[in-house]
Amino acid sequence: MLGWKILRHAIGMVLRNIKDAIRIGWLLVLISLVLSALSTPAFIKATQHPDPTHPFAAFSPGFLVAAVFSWFAFLWIAVAWHRFVLLQERPGLILPAFHGRQILSYFGRGVLVGLILIAVAIPLEILATVIVLPGVMASGTVPTPGAAVPLVLIVSVVILGVPLSYIYYRLCLVLPAAAIGKPLRLGQSWAMTKKATGGIWLVVIAVVLVSVLNGLVNPLLGFGLGGTILRSLIGFVLFLFGISFMTTLYGYLVEGRELA
Repeated sequence: MLGWKILRHAIGMVLRNIKDAIRIGWLLVLISLVLSALSTPAFIKATQHPDPTHPFAAFSPGFLVAAVFSWFAFLWIAVAWHRFVLLQERPGLILPAFHGRQILSYFGRGVLVGLILIAVAIPLEILATVIVLPGVMASGTVPTPGAAVPLVLIVSVVILGVPLSYIYYRLCLVLPAAAIGKPLRLGQSWAMTKKATGGIWLVVIAVVLVSVLNGLVNPLLGFGLGGTILRSLIGFVLFLFGISFMTTLYGYLVEGRELA
């Protein structure tokens, strides 16, 4: 099955090149963790004991710096990983090569894909609310972080997660293309992924299942320093597998590479 081959190839890509993956991301992830650790106590205090006179106290300068740097770091890592796999551009010992133009292009393509997903998500969110709300009201309980997730909430994740993930992977070829300086249009990505729709559906199901599992585990980690570090490391690993799926799709569908 194509989907299984894509999954196996993408996972194997990370495992075979784990040393290079660490070299690409270790310092950027470490800096992100330090910034998050420094801003987490103030964020927790502001959210657990809100001050009505300062409604945006949780979004302190430290928190905003940590958030912006994390986004920037993951863009840098994504571009470096795509270029490592597709162009054999090896990372340095401390940091991967910085390609500002490609990172900016990657960000722009990501924004376009994100806007499309938001447009699709709005009616899906309404549909999920219509389906889920009666069940929540009938149960007489309000779900809280760390509580067992009711079936109705899992259904809402599926309603949103499956179609949005499918659309994302149909459009995602524009991202690795931007990373290596060979831009594609969204329409081109949609057309090129048509022959792999069956495989993409399998990848989508795997992604949604992992996302649901991650959502269940995250609250159990707590919101202290240790939980923040574990959550960030898990997020990095899942992020690395995610961009490897995109890289695999690009190599197979655009460059005609074989799936090992």
